[in-house]
Amino acid sequence: MTFKRKDLTPAFPIELIKHESVDLVLTDILMPEMEGNALAAKLSTLCPGLPIIGMTGGGRTGDPERVKTVCLPKMFCTILSKPFLEEELYSAINRHIKIG
Repeated sequence: MTFKRKDLTPAFPIELIKHESVDLVLTDILMPEMEGNALAAKLSTLCPGLPIIGMTGGGRTGDPERVKTVCLPKMFCTILSKPFLEEELYSAINRHIKIG
């Protein structure tokens, strides 16, 4: 599937998961239209057990560790602090999806 940038709103994964098989979701935690906690809660309701990786640069606080403390327990399988290394992202993805 190909998507245009305008399609990639926080509501997009909610609609996608209703019609397509999704193996993992990678989302920012602080977003203008829908916070990552709300998105993760909705996705978890629609698809229990779906791995959701959150990422944060700390937003307005500039403190990723502070943001992590307000995340709903167990909503995110992993939370990455931005900037993160490519290897950290690959490692998180590989821990939570099964290939093959």
